[in-house]
Amino acid sequence: MLIFLNSVEEFQTLQVLLSIYNSASNSKVNYHRLVAFPLSGSSNICQREIFIEVVLQRIQNSTRVHLQRKLFVYARSHIAKSLILSSLWHILRVTTLP
Repeated sequence: MLIFLNSVEEFQTLQVLLSIYNSASNSKVNYHRLVAFPLSGSSNICQREIFIEVVLQRIQNSTRVHLQRKLFVYARSHIAKSLILSSLWHILRVTTLP
């Protein structure tokens, strides 16, 4: 589903309409898979900081999971390089950090 919104009020209206749809159709919208980003061109510092916090939390969780496994140093470095750092480099390429 692709939806273009112009304001926060439109998003709130969309949430109300989706909740009505959910009740009528006995289905549920998965907000955890929702990706929203502004197309206005102006940057929002609060959004960027929240995004960076979420990315750091995701990397910490991934690292914590792999540290619990009993792996050799080579295997740990390979996992870090291929799984964790690849996603981090992609994010850093498109995001400006403070």
